[in-house]
Amino acid sequence: MGNLLKTASDWLQGQRKSHMTETATYRRASASVSLAASVGLYERGLDETISVAEESALRDILITATDLVLSTVQVEPEPGDEIDITFNGTACTFEVMSPGDGPCFRYSDQFRVTLRVHARLVAET
Repeated sequence: MGNLLKTASDWLQGQRKSHMTETATYRRASASVSLAASVGLYERGLDETISVAEESALRDILITATDLVLSTVQVEPEPGDEIDITFNGTACTFEVMSPGDGPCFRYSDQFRVTLRVHARLVAET
């Protein structure tokens, strides 16, 4: 019998991608990739260095790690990368950032399938 938790995690990841995502464009310099992304609220945790005003523009964007392929190479998010997503006709650009002293992303599950990318809304059109 296989790993039941891994099987469940894979199923949940599939459900998220099928029912809770928007098409997004992930960009770094001149390289980009189209992928499925879920936009959530930034999880502040114990980070007290972020003001309420800054926090209102922060989001966590969930993507599948294996979908983040730029110039034929699977990469991890880096500060300064940009993610374009359109919500209800409004085009939004988010900049990947490291809030406080932490990293710009973390894995959202123990199997390292889903990336939780920390980003800040920088433009709406």
